Amino acid sequence: MSLIYQALKKLESIRNGYSYSTGEHTADGINVEKRHSRFLVIGILSLIGLSVPFILYLYSGLFHRGTDHIKVSARHILDTQLTLQDPATSAMALNRKGVELFKMERFADALLEFKTAVELEPENPVFRNNLGLTYMKLGEIDRAEEAFRKAVSLKENYPEALNNLGAILNKKGEHHKAIGLFKRSLELKPDYPDPYLNMAIALEQLGRYTMAIERYQDFLGLKDRDTSMDERIKKKIKRLKSLVIVMNREG
Repeated sequence: MSLIYQALKKLESIRNGYSYSTGEHTADGINVEKRHSRFLVIGILSLIGLSVPFILYLYSGLFHRGTDHIKVSARHILDTQLTLQDPATSAMALNRKGVELFKMERFADALLEFKTAVELEPENPVFRNNLGLTYMKLGEIDRAEEAFRKAVSLKENYPEALNNLGAILNKKGEHHKAIGLFKRSLELKPDYPDPYLNMAIALEQLGRYTMAIERYQDFLGLKDRDTSMDERIKKKIKRLKSLVIVMNREG
């Protein structure tokens, strides 16, 4: 770089030897300036030519490092965003895993997944409802009721949780309260089969056989019902009809 600087200084001294005040130069002066300028330009270009690869190397190295830094920064921001989203994402993954285990009837394992999901997202009513269903399967009725009540408190218009809470209360002998919850569930979701079946069971337990028969028949008329129960329910309807006939004869 010092050689380039010296060459430039030399060119400047030659140019300073001519008067630019009038804008006129002798022919010899111009030729000398051109000759000196030509040689100096060639010398400068030669020096620059030798230096360009080195300069480009340095520049490319700096640029490459700068690009790497930008990429690292971008990854850092992305990682931060993912970290912020991790709790919700993890909770959903745990819930999905819990559902899979529940379907496999691995209720104890499913319970662990749902409990962890609830810990990560305590305000999620779906997780609470799934937790309650699992407690039911494990025979922990009080804990199931607590989970369903929490689900309903988080989302009042939650037909599945209302139905499930009603099923718990019906199991505890609170049939009238259970029927009220089944009706609320059906108001929100009229084609939901489970409340019809559960209401029929509650009415049967209360001795209201005619109304129970109607609810069983309503259940059988729904497309999304559990068809594996059809034969059992048909037999139950037949038995209840016979019971109603006997009661009417005696009454």
